[in-house]
Amino acid sequence: MGLSGSNEVRADRQSVLRCGASPMKVLAGTVGVIAVLLGGLWLLQGLGIVHLRPILCIADCAAIQGRSLGWAVAGFVVGAAGVAAVVFASRRP
Repeated sequence: MGLSGSNEVRADRQSVLRCGASPMKVLAGTVGVIAVLLGGLWLLQGLGIVHLRPILCIADCAAIQGRSLGWAVAGFVVGAAGVAAVVFASRRP
């Protein structure tokens, strides 16, 4: 199983490279999609459209009450960076 598994991984990498998608672009696209989703959530929460309770708190945290300009701006910036990463990843080499 040890050698055949590494051969399969090598074959998968070669097929990705043959399609024209470099590993850097695949990574940028993946991170970009996550950033768009997370940034969109933060933007909607900052605008007061979406209300979610905190899921995991390390310190004493509370839910955002009303609008928060800081979270809206952070969400917009992260979302815009995610869109830029997706556009970069989807462009031809």
